[in-house]
Amino acid sequence: MKKILTLLATIAFLVTFTTSHAAGYIGVSFGSTSPDEDGFDDSDGYKLTAGYNANENVSIEASFTNLGEFDADDDLIAVLEFFSGIPIDGASVEVDGIEFAVVGHAPLSDTISIFGRAGIFMWDAEYKIDTVSFGSDSETDDGSDVFFGAGLSFDVGSQAALRVEFTQYDAADGDIDFIGAGLD
Repeated sequence: MKKILTLLATIAFLVTFTTSHAAGYIGVSFGSTSPDEDGFDDSDGYKLTAGYNANENVSIEASFTNLGEFDADDDLIAVLEFFSGIPIDGASVEVDGIEFAVVGHAPLSDTISIFGRAGIFMWDAEYKIDTVSFGSDSETDDGSDVFFGAGLSFDVGSQAALRVEFTQYDAADGDIDFIGAGLD
């Protein structure tokens, strides 16, 4: 709850500030997420972002990031069943959180820029398991870890840019890759 209030306060500040200053922006990105841990399927993720261009080369951003729900594959389910001795219908991990980033931009042309981003990701994870005999159960975990990303930005008008990016998050005891596209 504290993380949500922090994000809402930050976004409220940035939105208020950006509506009175042309250097602010809001954006949304959608993409594919992939855990580096074996045994989990890929998922879909999204980000809702508010940012401020400090100058033409540096921005700050605050985002709510949902990295998706990663279902355990059949091989991992078989391993879980073997070690627990309990028939399992399914297992998954869902990860989301708030991120704060510094973004460095380098123009390649009048309309295309390359960017790199780094920051802190304050994540929440919910681990779920469904058993045949005992029903469902879940546990939660949270933490704060650094992330890094890079991408390209394409100006599509005087007030909008298309963004394609790769970001790697360290969350829920493993790395999660986000490859996506969005509009700022």
